[in-house]
Amino acid sequence: MDPLDVEALASGEEPSSAQARGHLAACASCAEAVRRAARLETDLGWLGAEERVPLDLADRVLRIRPFSVAEKRSIGIWAPPAALAGALALCGFALISGTAGAPSSEQAGTAAALAAAAAALLRATGRGLLELAEAAPAGASALSTLLHRSPAGWAALLLLVPAALGLRRTLARSRSLARR
Repeated sequence: MDPLDVEALASGEEPSSAQARGHLAACASCAEAVRRAARLETDLGWLGAEERVPLDLADRVLRIRPFSVAEKRSIGIWAPPAALAGALALCGFALISGTAGAPSSEQAGTAAALAAAAAALLRATGRGLLELAEAAPAGASALSTLLHRSPAGWAALLLLVPAALGLRRTLARSRSLARR
């Protein structure tokens, strides 16, 4: 018997399935489960008898559902995290640049090192994208060879379908967000 039906029968309510009462009369183990659930409910009933739920409980409960579209766009929700991220970035830059009493020559050297690191990051990103573009034809050729020689190649090709659908969904979502 379904646990929800056991709980409903133990509390004196109607079960979700019509056959549950008939099954309960015929099955001793389910009848015992209903008796145990009823006993548990009466045993637990006295624990919270004096407790009353505060009226503002719903306001204090953590969010259970995801943010709606309007909530995602609301600046009231995202302003504190954005301000914290900005403050952390400024503090980090202040620490890196050494503005706390360092001579100007050291400050300039630290700023130059920071600029060099940022330039290296951009250069590495550009090189990575170029290498990916150069490797794409060789990858397509290898996939073609694998498809012709092995049944595993067809399995790999079939795995591209969910990847393509996910990419399509992501691109559509980014376009709809960009239009807003």
